[in-house]
Amino acid sequence: MDVPVGDGQTIAEQRAVTLLQWVLTHLRVNTGHGLLESLSLTIETETHPRGPWKSVWEAAAKLFRVTTVALGRSKLHVKEIDIFSSIDRCSLACGETAKVLKRVNMSESLKSPKAMSLSLSHQQSKRQEDVQMLPPAIGRGNTQAITCLLNMCPKLESLHLHWYNLDILNLTQAQKEEQHFFDRIADSWPIGRLKYCTLQGIHTSEQKLHYFLRRPRLRSLTMEQIRLDSGAFRPIFEYLSLNVRKLQYLRLDDFWEDKLLYFDGPGQPNFTSISGPDLPNSITRTGRETRRLIRYRFSMGGSLPGADSRRWIEKHWRL
Repeated sequence: MDVPVGDGQTIAEQRAVTLLQWVLTHLRVNTGHGLLESLSLTIETETHPRGPWKSVWEAAAKLFRVTTVALGRSKLHVKEIDIFSSIDRCSLACGETAKVLKRVNMSESLKSPKAMSLSLSHQQSKRQEDVQMLPPAIGRGNTQAITCLLNMCPKLESLHLHWYNLDILNLTQAQKEEQHFFDRIADSWPIGRLKYCTLQGIHTSEQKLHYFLRRPRLRSLTMEQIRLDSGAFRPIFEYLSLNVRKLQYLRLDDFWEDKLLYFDGPGQPNFTSISGPDLPNSITRTGRETRRLIRYRFSMGGSLPGADSRRWIEKHWRL
């Protein structure tokens, strides 16, 4: 029986931590290099987009707590870490990182990762029944803990950040703080080694994104579902074309300023719009093509109803 023992922890969870810690400690002691090549967190999820989500999120949170606390206590080093980024309809509530860092020092186990993939979401959703929404200070604290976790990884060369929206409209101030977690990372994470970067579902500003992308070693950049609250993409695109000299792969998809961007280039839009340009909402460039200036324009009308637009709306409920 799962009996609570504080901070959402149960006796069953404590036992799971103890057992996994024993296994990971033996791996560290009995391997010549004391290094785990990769650690990937994943669970089975609902295939239907309208399926129940709460039990999935709760299971993901428990798996994260058990695994990371056991890992931190074992002091086993890991080369690559993937936290729910490889599966759909599942993400880590962003407050779980703060809970773990209160319980264990992760710095030893996080000295070696060269790749980190992390899918995050709001800590709470207004779809939950009888829930008292968190104050803004808790939301800010949750984003600080995420940055703290990444700061423990001095050797990172590859970073994948994904944001999953539990709520979209009428967000509380705490939810807005969490949704803009990327801004805090941009401000305080020195990632001079970064070579490969994927950003998905990010809400930010021109200033924060521009500052984050000033990485001289960047070779591959994928950005999808990026929304600017202020500023424009044009200065960012100019910087990428003119200054990131080692960039060999660039993928951009579904960018928003005040409106959806349409890129100048071959291809078709994701869905038909009223008075919209017959241009793609995504662009992929490789090699020398990444140096070519990225140009874009906007649609002057709304989308036309249809299967493509419905699929797009459904996708963006999750991102």
